[in-house]
Amino acid sequence: MKKVSKKSQLEFDINSFKSMMLSCYAYHSLSKEDKYIKPYKNKLGVELFNKIYEEQHKYLNKTFYIKKNVHTDHEGCTYNSLIKI
Repeated sequence: MKKVSKKSQLEFDINSFKSMMLSCYAYHSLSKEDKYIKPYKNKLGVELFNKIYEEQHKYLNKTFYIKKNVHTDHEGCTYNSLIKI
């Protein structure tokens, strides 16, 4: 099994965090206390977590608006979309 470097793991965790923030932003309010967001505070450490959260939060708010219910699948689940401003 190939060993993953600390740098590669950190990059993966940061990208994963940003992706989760994007999903939370699209489907409900974005909060540092969100059950899907909160675990990243332990993975990244408080300082890095706060820095990335603030940067990504600003980026999402100024770059996208949420268009709700753009698609309904065969099970009745609805999907939102982020539309670039």
